Amino acid sequence: MSTHVTSFLIHRASGQIELSPDLKSLAVQIVREGINVFATHSRELKHAIELDKGSKAIPLPVCFIHDGLTLLTGSPVGKVHLWDTDRGDHLQTLRHGEILTA
Repeated sequence: MSTHVTSFLIHRASGQIELSPDLKSLAVQIVREGINVFATHSRELKHAIELDKGSKAIPLPVCFIHDGLTLLTGSPVGKVHLWDTDRGDHLQTLRHGEILTA
């Protein structure tokens, strides 16, 4: 197995950064904006996902699930979102009824 190291220059305040299990995608949570998903081999932006706007600039969780096919993201307004990582489509919103604080 070979190892390839690359770098990404991010010009905004970022929260959590997550690498997909297949190492092909990198998800970066941008504070007060959303999630940017990059292709690791080309560094190209695959998807820019807007999240619910909250009043707090807090880092939010982001995690690849289902073998990297789905991206799970937190929200500052009491929601958890599931996204299709290939198309960037919103799949589902899970509500837990409480505003998140950090």
